[in-house]
Amino acid sequence: MLCGCCLFVFGMSYPELSEEEVADLVNFIVERTKELERIEIEKFASDFKRHGHPPEECDFIICWENDLTETEIPEEFPQIISLKDYILEYEKS
Repeated sequence: MLCGCCLFVFGMSYPELSEEEVADLVNFIVERTKELERIEIEKFASDFKRHGHPPEECDFIICWENDLTETEIPEEFPQIISLKDYILEYEKS
């Protein structure tokens, strides 16, 4: 259910999103400056590591919460976008 909420919030933010379902995971491809961005949707950022996704095959991790500390994030890791942080910042403004 939470993954569905993440998808809804992200979809409302990026209406140009195109969807493609691959191997039981919902992946998104977003066209940005004529480049395709590979996005993985997870409940927690750590799920990306736990599921064994290859970091070189992903550009962004969209998650509800980034539960990784700076020391737990490898150097060649996709950019993490936390929807929880995004909403909290939005509420402050």
